[in-house]
Amino acid sequence: MSFLDSETFDAAGEPGVVTPGLDAAGPSWVGYVRFDDVVVSVGDDDRTVVERAIESVSMEGFQPVE
Repeated sequence: MSFLDSETFDAAGEPGVVTPGLDAAGPSWVGYVRFDDVVVSVGDDDRTVVERAIESVSMEGFQPVE
């Protein structure tokens, strides 16, 4: 799990969608959600772990940006 600046984040897919990893050396599955100026990015070899992680992300006072 990584917390990144949304202005410099280069997304490979849509927020909230789990996609296959693009880098053979990296995790098999990746996903992210945006909260204002923060991106929470998750990667793992287990798709279910990534899905559950991005679904569970919350920050008090913020709603995900779609």
